[in-house]
Amino acid sequence: MLVSPNGSKYWRLQYRFSGKQKMLALGVYPMVSLAEARKRRDAAKKLVSDGIDPSQKKKEDKIEESGALTFEAVARDWHASVAKNGLSPIVSGCLKA
Repeated sequence: MLVSPNGSKYWRLQYRFSGKQKMLALGVYPMVSLAEARKRRDAAKKLVSDGIDPSQKKKEDKIEESGALTFEAVARDWHASVAKNGLSPIVSGCLKA
């Protein structure tokens, strides 16, 4: 646990990967419990033992997740729900292929 000067508490894991010291954020206390922080720590240590950098994996997962929530995807979902519910006949012309 890392305690900042202003009193905020953060769960952090220091690890070594490819000969470099790194730190992985596991969450903010008390939003992340001790049990959950330990689960995240164990998962990160497993990745390190498998030769995968947990920080890099976290970044890749975040990019992959954010790619699913593009404006186009949200707009198409909205259009499909509005068209299904028949809330507005004008909406059918809003989105083109």
